[in-house]
Amino acid sequence: MAKWKLYGLLLILLLLSGAGFYGYRWYLNTAELFHNAKANESLAGKYIFLDEALQSERSRCIEFIAQQQGDFSSFAYCQKFIEWADALLNLEP
Repeated sequence: MAKWKLYGLLLILLLLSGAGFYGYRWYLNTAELFHNAKANESLAGKYIFLDEALQSERSRCIEFIAQQQGDFSSFAYCQKFIEWADALLNLEP
């Protein structure tokens, strides 16, 4: 009878250590996901800032070209910028 108690105790110990190992791995995976989410949130904020700046400059250039006033270099810059911005915006999924 003592032999069965020993095997039962070993089985319970094995199950508890397996559950502990699984919990530890789950915690590490969750911590890594949380860290990645924070990094992606930071990148998204930078992307939003750049997107707003791009849209603002594109709008300014469209207005500048519509006025049909100013020097040729500014006109050429705005024309190239609008082409570049349109190509960049078409790359987004």
